[in-house]
Order: sequence, then C-alpha cells, then structure tokens
Amino acid sequence: MIDDAKLFRKLRLRVMPILVLCFVAAYVDRANLGFAAIAMNAKYGFSATVYGWAAGIFFLGYTLVEIPSNLILAKVGARRWIARIMITWGVISSLTAFVWSAESLYVARFLLGVAEAGFVPGVMVYLARWFPDGERARTVGWFQCGGPISSVIAAPVSGLFMAGHGAFGLENWQLLFVMEGLPSIVMGVIVLLFLAETPDDAKWLDDAERARLKRRIAEDHAERDLHGVASFKAALGSPRLLLLGIAWLLTLCGSYAVLLWLPLIVKSFGVSNGQAGWLVAIPYVLSTVAILIWTRRSDKSGERSWHFALPLFVAAACLCSNYYIESPVLAFVALTIAASAIWASIPTFWTLPTAFLGGTAAAGGLALVNSIGNLGGFLGPYAVGYIKDLTGSFSAGLITLGVCLISAGVIVLILGSAVRKPAVALI
Repeated sequence: MIDDAKLFRKLRLRVMPILVLCFVAAYVDRANLGFAAIAMNAKYGFSATVYGWAAGIFFLGYTLVEIPSNLILAKVGARRWIARIMITWGVISSLTAFVWSAESLYVARFLLGVAEAGFVPGVMVYLARWFPDGERARTVGWFQCGGPISSVIAAPVSGLFMAGHGAFGLENWQLLFVMEGLPSIVMGVIVLLFLAETPDDAKWLDDAERARLKRRIAEDHAERDLHGVASFKAALGSPRLLLLGIAWLLTLCGSYAVLLWLPLIVKSFGVSNGQAGWLVAIPYVLSTVAILIWTRRSDKSGERSWHFALPLFVAAACLCSNYYIESPVLAFVALTIAASAIWASIPTFWTLPTAFLGGTAAAGGLALVNSIGNLGGFLGPYAVGYIKDLTGSFSAGLITLGVCLISAGVIVLILGSAVRKPAVALI
C-alpha cells in the first residue's frame, strides 16, 4: 500500500525546487526596481510619485492580460506557457537597464507585467493537478517561499551592485537590471526540460504511485465539481470569487507596497547602500520561517479563514505603529514583523478559491482573482509614493496600508465557511 505522506514528500522534492526557483527569479525582477531607484531616481530626478507609478504600472499590464494568459495556459499546457512567461520577462527585465526617462520606465514596467501575466495563477492550476486540497497550503507555502527567499538573496546582491560603480560601460543600477534578468531566462529553459505536465508524464513515478496520485486527485476534483463552481462563466458571476478578488487586492496593496518601498524606507534611516541590502534581507529570512510554520498549522487544523486574517491584523498593527515610533531600530523591527506576517498569510489565501473552483473555472477563476488583486500591486506602491510627496513622511502611507490589510482579513472572515472547505473532508 502506498504511503501518502511519502508520496507527497517525493512530489514536493521533485516539483517544488523548480517552481520555487522560478518564483525567486520572478520576485527578483519585480523588486529590483526598489534598489535601482536609489541611483536611478537621483540621475533622472524622479519624484516619489513617479517611482510609485513606475512600481505600480507593472500590475496594470499584468491585470490586463492575466485572464487571457491563463486560458491559453489551459490549452497549451502549464509547462510550455510558464517557460514562455519566464523567458520573455527575463528579457524585458534586462532591457529595463536602458530606460532614459519616466515615460520609458513606465513602458518597460508595463511590458514586464504583460510578460509575467498568468504566472502565479498558472502555477496554482498546475499544483492542483498534482496535490489534493489537504496538501495544498503546505505546497503553496513552499512555492510562496520563493518570494522572501528572493529578497534574502537579491537584497544583499542588489546592495552590492548599488555599492559598486558598474561595469561594461553600464552604471551600477543598469548592471543590476541586466544581471538579475538573466536567471529568469535560464529557469524558463529548465522548466521546459525538467518539469512534467501531468502525473502521466512523470517517468520518475512508478505505476503504483501514479495510480494512487491520480485517484487522490480524481477524488479531489469530483468533490469540487459536485459542490463547487465548474465553469468559467459561472465563476465570473460568483460573489464568493469577486469578494476574494477584492480581499486579494487589499492584501497586495500592503504586500507590494512594503516589498517595493522597503529598500527606500531602510535607506532613509541613514544607512549605506550596502547596509540597506543586508538589512532588507532580514525580514525575508523570518518570512520564510513564518510561511512554513503557519501553512503547516493551517493544513493540520483544516482551518483557512483565520489563518489568512490573523497575520494581516498583526501586520496592520505593526505598520500603523510606525506613526508613533521615532527610533529607526524599532521602526525596522515593526516593518520586519509586518513583512513576515503578510507573507505568512498569502499561501493560505490560495486554498480558498481552489476549494470550490473545478473544471474550466480553475484556470479562468484563479486568473480573475489574481487580476483583481494585482490592481492592489499598482494602488499600494503608488499611494505610498503620493502620500510621501504630500506629507514628507512614510508614516501616513503605512497607516493606509494597515487599513487595507485589516479590510482584507475582515472580508474573508465574513465569508467564512462559504469559501472554506476543511482539508480533512477529503482525507
């Protein structure tokens, strides 16, 4: 008899390292603007509002083509489409080194969003083909670890680039864009070569393991198709899905604003570029630990709503506390706790829509949620920049983000059991 624990451990060890590295590359290319801006803003005279617009316009491009991208993925296969996404975004990220004005930066960031559209919900669709609901939070948690891991790696590396003087005729911020775009291209090729599309394509599974896995997935899908939303048309009219999209939007307002502004906030404490890089890595080390612990707890208990909302409430309290904190050390501690709490909540969120989306609703429905949510990736960074120019301080902007996070948690708690199917129901 097949031991399920051993089977899913084997799957994670085979599938997840590739996907985690893909997510690492993705977040490096999203977030390196925060470090490049230290020199780029000074060179071109960009204001905080201009930077906030450039940071956020990425998500407008992402949102516009998110649903079409995921519907194409459902037709051509996740492996090929994820590889296409990675290669094109790596190329565009590297070419961002050659912007010369605010307008050209806007175009580069918008096209980067277009290129990357569909990546995260596409991976969620892919994981649903390999892992049943009871294994989902931990699996998504491992994937989402790529975000903070990327910052642990990229923050010091980006800090070193910015502490240098450039090379090959490129300034330090230009070299940062070029060199950090290359790993995405490499990972796109690795996805094509080593990622199996379905369990039937996995030569590293024996017949008994493959049969057991397919039975578990079939049971999972049958339960979802019986009690959930099975068509994309039905998903579009689902109030649950639309409310989850709004909750995701509010969550990403806080998540991406912290991600993209953290280097500049830390730099405002009076540290050097190199020191800023090392300091920014600290919150993401703790975020990785928080994700693994919190998602394991969610899977063991089968509870989802509070496991999403509670970390957001903690993060909101920490962000709002910066209004009263004068010590840079205490302010950094509060930001570290906030970043860790936000990251801990994110994997659990993705167990909510996948609990009731089945059939063709999965690809389009997840893309719809992420499309709505990614507007928060635009609004959050832009709002912080605009409020910073208006008030001369980051504090009011951080309070605004705190309100967004509290609202996201409240929405999911109000929905409650309408979006949550206990993981133990399928075991």
